[in-house]
Amino acid sequence: MNSDLLLVLDAWLAMRLLFLGGDRPLHWRAAAGLSAAQALVLVALPLSAASLLLLATILTANLGLAAAETRRQAVADGWRCASLLLLLALASVAFGPALDPGLRPQLLALWQELGRYSLLFAGLQGLGPHKLLLVAFGALLLTLEVNFLIRLVFTVSGVVPAAINGGRAATGGDTLNAREYRAGRIIGILERNLILFFVLVNQFAAIAFIIAAKGIARFKELDEREFAEYVLIGTLLSSALAILVAALIARGLS
Repeated sequence: MNSDLLLVLDAWLAMRLLFLGGDRPLHWRAAAGLSAAQALVLVALPLSAASLLLLATILTANLGLAAAETRRQAVADGWRCASLLLLLALASVAFGPALDPGLRPQLLALWQELGRYSLLFAGLQGLGPHKLLLVAFGALLLTLEVNFLIRLVFTVSGVVPAAINGGRAATGGDTLNAREYRAGRIIGILERNLILFFVLVNQFAAIAFIIAAKGIARFKELDEREFAEYVLIGTLLSSALAILVAALIARGLS
C-alpha cells in the first residue's frame, strides 16, 4: 500500500469508529453523516476519475449498509464486513497505477512546514509517515473491524450462549448486562492491540501472558461448558486474527 491510499483508508476507518457506540442499526441520517465526513477526506485529492470512484464507493458502502440494517432492524455484522471489503477493494483500484491521483502537493508542503514549528510533527516526520500510517491501519482494523468478523463467525456457527442473546445466564441465572458486554468488548480491543504491539517489537512470549490473564479473569465462569466454548473460540479467533494482521503489518514495515 502506498502512503496516499493508507491516509485515505485510515481516515475512513477512524470515522467508522462511530459503530463503537452501540449495536443499533446504522440509520439513514447516520449513514449520510458518515458519508459526508468521509467525503471531506477526498479534498486532499485532486478532482479526477479516482476521486469520483472513491466518492461513489463511500456512498454505496454507507447507504447500502443503512438500507440492509434498517430493513432487518438489527445489526448485520456480515454487511459491515462486506462494506469494509468494498472500501478496501475499490480504494485499491482508485490508487492503482492506472488511476492513482496522488495527494495535493500543498498538503505535503504543509506537513513538512509543520515540522519546523512543532517538535511533535518533527518527531513524527522522523519516524516516517508511511510506517505511522501502516501501523495506524493495523490498529484501526483490530479496534473495530475484526470485531465484526468475530461476531459474524459466532452468529453463523451458533455458539453464542443464551446469556449473550438476552436469555438467562447459565451461571447464577443472571442476564448478561450491557456493562459486562461493553467491558468484554473493551477487553477484546485492548487484547488485539497489545498483540499488535508485541508482534511489532518481537516480544511473542508476552502474547501467551495476555491470553493466560484473560483465562484467569474468566476462571469461575468457565465451569459452564457452553460459556467456556464461547470464550475459548472468541479468544482464539481474536488472537489469531490479531497475530495475522500484526504479521502483515510487520512485513510491510520491513
